[in-house]
Amino acid sequence: MSSGANFWDLLRLGEHPSWTERAKAIGKVAAAYVAGALEETERLAAEELFRARAHDSELVVRRLLAEWLKDSRELPRDVALALATDCPEVAAPILAHSEALEAEDLLRVIREHPGEHRAAVARRFAVAAEVADALCRYGDERAVATLLENEAAEVPEKTLAWLLEARAGWRSVAPAVARRAPTLALSN
Repeated sequence: MSSGANFWDLLRLGEHPSWTERAKAIGKVAAAYVAGALEETERLAAEELFRARAHDSELVVRRLLAEWLKDSRELPRDVALALATDCPEVAAPILAHSEALEAEDLLRVIREHPGEHRAAVARRFAVAAEVADALCRYGDERAVATLLENEAAEVPEKTLAWLLEARAGWRSVAPAVARRAPTLALSN
């Protein structure tokens, strides 16, 4: 960061009693962090701030933190996971964008967090086959529809076949499967 004293001042403000002051300071620290503009000691200190603020008492601070850090390639996995398992408003940006989450993390979220958490995973740029399969088996109709609309998602043909059989009552399934695997949809 351009001025060491300025960074450390921002870090202290990140612990300020006022949530608005915390949020402003964390936003500036997060911007420098995502841009790769921090020296090693500053980066480590920023990560400790993020760990603490991932559990901030104010929802808006956690939501902003998730939004600011969602595209960070260096975000520690534990910070990403803390945000990804928070309430949907906080979790969604991390679940949909963060590369810090591994397939096993996404599978855990799918198992333990229904609704918007699953839909956010379904919106990811890259959805691995095992994650897509779990979404289809655990997911609700909205999450599955979102997944099937996601061109970057790897949805195995066996999962599509299972959907046609097990979720036949879901109106959105057959047309979406037909778009992905026309021959499979015709055979059912």
